Amino acid sequence: LDTELSTIDPLYALVDPPLSTINDIDKLKDYIKDNLDHAHHWTGTCKMAPLSQGGVVNCRGKVYGTKGLRVADISVAPVMPDGNTAGPAFFVGYKISKMIIKKYKCSS
Repeated sequence: LDTELSTIDPLYALVDPPLSTINDIDKLKDYIKDNLDHAHHWTGTCKMAPLSQGGVVNCRGKVYGTKGLRVADISVAPVMPDGNTAGPAFFVGYKISKMIIKKYKCSS
């Protein structure tokens, strides 16, 4: 892959780990163990589901057992998105904010 990418793009350069590590399974295992770090965003910490199913918020982002508190970010996702969480986070925030705006526009 390194050779192919270098042919396609002369500016391409494998940065880390070096090929000598990639080609040695023991070195590669050690490299992974030494460099593994969490690079994902946490989701589902305030699960959107019925309270009886372990939910923290309802489908409108309202936190069970509180008054006037909503959660409108990716933490409400009952299932972790397959990929970057930015898009789903924007969508959740947008949808819940629209519900809030609609509620207060109608009641004023």
